[in-house]
Amino acid sequence: MPEPTRAEQLADAVESTVAASSEQELAAEVLQQAVDGCSAACGLVATVQGDTLRVVASDGPAGFVEQVGDRASRGDGALGRAAAGEVVACSSPSEHRKWFAGQEPWAPGEGTSIAVPIVAGGSVLGVLAVAWRAPGPVEPANRRLLAALATLTGQALYRAQLEESATVVDALYASDAVGVLFGEGDTIEDANDEFLRIVGRRRGDVEGGLSWRELTPSEQLLSGDRRVEAVRSGGGATLIKEYIHADGHVVPVLVTGCGLSVEPFRWFSMVLDLSDRERLHDLVETEATIITTLLESAPVGFAVLDRELRYLHVNESMAELNGLAVGDHRDRHIFDVLPSMRGDLEPLLSSVVEGGQPVRDVETFGATGGEHPSRRHGLASFFPVVNTAGSTTGVAMVVMDVSDRKRLEDELAATAQLLEAVVLSTPVGLALVDDQGCFVRLNEALSDLDPVEVPEHLGRRVEEIVPAPAGPALAGWIDTVLRTGEPVLSEELNGIDAAGAKVDAVVHVYPVRTDDDHISGAGIALIDVTERNRLARSVAAALEERIEAQGAVLDELQHLLLPQLSVPEGFEVDAQYRPAGSLDRVGGDWYDCFEHDGRVVLTVGDGVGHGLPAVRVMDAARNTIRALVIAGHDLAATMAHTNRVLFGTDVATAYLVAVDSATGELEFVLGGHLPPMLRRSDGTVEELSSPRGTILGASGTSTYSAGRANLAPGDTLVLYTDGLIERRSGTLDDSLRRLKDVLGQVDLSPPELAEHVLEQSLAQDSTVDDICLLIAKRSLPQRRS
Repeated sequence: MPEPTRAEQLADAVESTVAASSEQELAAEVLQQAVDGCSAACGLVATVQGDTLRVVASDGPAGFVEQVGDRASRGDGALGRAAAGEVVACSSPSEHRKWFAGQEPWAPGEGTSIAVPIVAGGSVLGVLAVAWRAPGPVEPANRRLLAALATLTGQALYRAQLEESATVVDALYASDAVGVLFGEGDTIEDANDEFLRIVGRRRGDVEGGLSWRELTPSEQLLSGDRRVEAVRSGGGATLIKEYIHADGHVVPVLVTGCGLSVEPFRWFSMVLDLSDRERLHDLVETEATIITTLLESAPVGFAVLDRELRYLHVNESMAELNGLAVGDHRDRHIFDVLPSMRGDLEPLLSSVVEGGQPVRDVETFGATGGEHPSRRHGLASFFPVVNTAGSTTGVAMVVMDVSDRKRLEDELAATAQLLEAVVLSTPVGLALVDDQGCFVRLNEALSDLDPVEVPEHLGRRVEEIVPAPAGPALAGWIDTVLRTGEPVLSEELNGIDAAGAKVDAVVHVYPVRTDDDHISGAGIALIDVTERNRLARSVAAALEERIEAQGAVLDELQHLLLPQLSVPEGFEVDAQYRPAGSLDRVGGDWYDCFEHDGRVVLTVGDGVGHGLPAVRVMDAARNTIRALVIAGHDLAATMAHTNRVLFGTDVATAYLVAVDSATGELEFVLGGHLPPMLRRSDGTVEELSSPRGTILGASGTSTYSAGRANLAPGDTLVLYTDGLIERRSGTLDDSLRRLKDVLGQVDLSPPELAEHVLEQSLAQDSTVDDICLLIAKRSLPQRRS
């Protein structure tokens, strides 16, 4: 059997320590492995405790743990940065003393140190750090060892946390104090005995696929869906609602839930029964923390009254419903706050106090208090608050504001009075057919769309009246709706109206149901879109003409913005520009070529964006580079100054090249741009990609360095923007290799090579950006005749 690797030995050591040890023992084992494995002078392991670090293992001298612990608790230095997720290596004495000044032996004058975050589950759980007495960079082998130890330690700590959480959930599941359930989507997959008691179900009901929607009153489903979406999007939800018991009565409950995964959507929830008198009493009198944390932000009003109906507690939602601040309720009588509701509520509240029985789902209406009273509708439930002796000590109120719903109901009632007139006068064709597909009602607008008057439709099927092909098509959709109960929407229909003219229409057919969900017929809405379609075709034709005209103008504008090439003696030069093809056809790509001081200067760049803003970036960068070169600045200084000009306002990439006309010596500077290709006369292709430089405008302090090469006679330099190689599929490296292959296959003049490169590039995939291509070839010496 082969000897275990160092990584396997580390994993075994940590695993064996975790299996039967405390957090401190685990930290001590990890620290010993780190110090011995790295031949370090000392080390420590600290765990994240809220906003602080707690040192749990160290082999430093007396007083060292206290010093480092105090420094770490403030988030200072290398340990604080490591707790934020950064690997901090203090390889120089000055860095070392900066982070660990005064903390011997961490700062032994000329020492070296490193702090590595311990990460698991997407969070930093702690920090592993070691130090050496000798200066110098941290060796790669030691970095790898510490990273491996940190990873193993994080996994061990994370598993311990998960196991602790699972223990808590298991305890809750086994208790009868709270209902616990797990689910996926709308289905409850598992529930404890307490939840089954609350809803009066058996375990077989859950195993058969019980949905929380089946347990929820229909009027509460919409708010339940909103809370589910909140949990699905990564939040939590807490609300007071009701469940339907197996015997038909409703049970008030307090529900809190959270998501466990997104795809599939899995969740965990706890349910507290509010119908039990003793439990409600505990909520009001002894569980103030639960009331504060779970009910204060609930979207329903919650209040507690004493026997004299004076407010003892209200949450924010109840205070908002009443039009007063929370503090303005304390010890005030309910009808001092809501005098207009005395007549309706006083008998109910008295019956709860005297009879000790809850009253549920009472509709209330009255004026709120405060400086700006308003009329509000509510759906209220009242529960007795009972002490341990069985006496009613007060009333708990849960109120849901249904003002918007009542307002909608009133508006619908008013609308119903006008419905007949609307149906008769609307330009939309409306009809109702029975479950046999025969007309029972229709308006004039629909009869105008076929050759028959309104009375002749009644009692007859659609295909008997409406000519083919429209009649059979409409009849088929009606039969589909009557058979399946699913609507047929937005179907196109072509027919003949009463005058014999062609008609285009959009048809919606939907089921009409009785209260017991039986399909009694189908409704038809038919919208005449003949004129709309005619106008749409006319507008589309005009828009196409305008786009073509605008595109021609934009192409001409781009042509005027780019410079006219002058071909230097001893060189062949060609440039090509291809827009991406969108309406926004002017872009930020540019090229330039000019002679100065015995050198041929070439530049290609790309201003971020499209349209006129990108043109402004292009103009600023190109003209700045040309002006600085002509003024005598070297290429690196030119790029650095252009970066400062753009910083704070614009961003661009650029590549600047200067070729000595006599010797072919080539100097280049890269500003965040793709590397040019240098094709040698023998067909080999090189990338001019080093030294690299940052994007122009990204940082005001960026500096740039020049690289050097040689452009021999017959060699060709190819500069381009990213539109030439970027594709919707494949990697950037794949595209660069493909470009090298294309360039290496042929030896052509710049114009011919430009056409060949564009043809090969565009044949691979549709472009997603503008293309700018600049090719310069140093001519071969002329042979003497």
